[in-house]
Amino acid sequence: MMSFSPFLLLLGLLAPVPQKKEASTDYFRKWLEQDVVYIITEQERAVFQSLTTYEEREHFIEQFWEWRDSDPRTADNEFREEHYRRIQYANDTYAAGIPGWKTDRGRVYIVFGKPDEIESYPAGGSYQRKPHEGGGWTSVYPFEIWRYRHIEGVGEDIELEFVNDAGGNLYRLTMDPQAKDEFLHVPGMGFTDSELSKGEKSFDRVHRIREDGLARNQGIEFERVKDMPFEKSELMMKISSPAPIRFTDLREKVTSRIIYNTLPFKASYEFIRLNSQNFLVPITLSFDPGAISFSLLDGFRHSRLQVYGLVTSVANQRVFEFDDEIVIDYPDNQSKAEHTYQRKLPLLSGRFKLELLVKDAVSNNLGSVAIGIEIPAGDPDHVLTSSIVLAQGLEASDQNPALPYIFGHYKMTPRVDRSFKRTDDLAFYVEAYNLQFDQMSQKPVLEIKYGFADPGKLPAFYRPITSGVTLTGDRISVARIVQLSAVSPGKHDLVISITDLLSGHSAIARAPFEVR
Repeated sequence: MMSFSPFLLLLGLLAPVPQKKEASTDYFRKWLEQDVVYIITEQERAVFQSLTTYEEREHFIEQFWEWRDSDPRTADNEFREEHYRRIQYANDTYAAGIPGWKTDRGRVYIVFGKPDEIESYPAGGSYQRKPHEGGGWTSVYPFEIWRYRHIEGVGEDIELEFVNDAGGNLYRLTMDPQAKDEFLHVPGMGFTDSELSKGEKSFDRVHRIREDGLARNQGIEFERVKDMPFEKSELMMKISSPAPIRFTDLREKVTSRIIYNTLPFKASYEFIRLNSQNFLVPITLSFDPGAISFSLLDGFRHSRLQVYGLVTSVANQRVFEFDDEIVIDYPDNQSKAEHTYQRKLPLLSGRFKLELLVKDAVSNNLGSVAIGIEIPAGDPDHVLTSSIVLAQGLEASDQNPALPYIFGHYKMTPRVDRSFKRTDDLAFYVEAYNLQFDQMSQKPVLEIKYGFADPGKLPAFYRPITSGVTLTGDRISVARIVQLSAVSPGKHDLVISITDLLSGHSAIARAPFEVR
């Protein structure tokens, strides 16, 4: 039997499961979509939604809290009580025309608890910017900065900023330090110290082109490391850290190496540098729809694929593991298409082995793939590049680079088998690091070119790249779409050469592909 704290029952937050089954639907919906919406994993959500009886769901909820009980030796479940206390506090404190638990501050408070420090400007008004914000006086909307000394699994010295630019009590979480500036678009007012010396506002700051240049292009002379775009992306990755492994049966099969390949799939990887030591490694899986089993319900085809991945070092030490669930739904009258899935892993430079196991939850078929991952450290004094991402197309995107399929300022789905038709377009993306900057323009001076060659060879001639090059902080990214109609069938290498004309150093990146 479940036991509940009298304190929570008094608050009305933790009411016992209704005894009448006809009243249970609303209770279970509220529990899933409100009470635990921020802490339930996608795997748990899928399992709960698959349950059909009152008793099954009631038992699931009981187990859900038991799994999270911080001290099973006591009669009370401290985790559950603290969770509902946070919901009550959020509703009492952060309501803004919508319940407090739905607001950004409410969500962060419920998930991470009370900050160690809150810097609050509830009335806004005159504000002296800090050095990392550019200095200088301006007028601001009401805003708050929440600081956490430590968040388990996320890191140290976490800083979150909330801005109330819509009135009322509705503060929104922002990563943009300009979001609170009331004078951002007011001519002659709200200069940063750097802008004041020049007598005009920075075009980049006014138009919020933060990721297209250096911080000083926005009138900010001093920038903290944690404010840099890719550091923020790394923070977002850590905040979205993997949930506890739930598909333990798949982990056991990988560990015991007892696998039957009845669900074929392909996998590939890329690597993008976050900083001098850390990399973001997108793992992309591609499934033939003919190999996936579907159930038919209400005119829609449904399938669920359970994914487990294990990364080990050359010494066979566990480095990273994850699991996930892929839900595929489409109308019965729609033709089947190739399905892809991507997960981005944070890894250091080095050599690793990635073992992937996928289970079709409809048919119970299993498939496995093992690939080697090599992330070169490179010479910090020479130009380095990421791997080259190959796709059939790309589109501009302003989404966070930590999200699947987002590379810099573009969204693209890597072609896992790197096989293209002559009628296809070939889209590619690559980044370069360790560049020198001209003292006057504060920009690198580069020669960038590409060409096609036989495997392992250099191109007979190169084509220059002058467009699609973006400066983002300490790196440049190159994105381009080329036609393959003039490329002969067979195997080729795409070769990209990047020369730093200031240092004289060059880097060559290559990616094999096939034209059918």
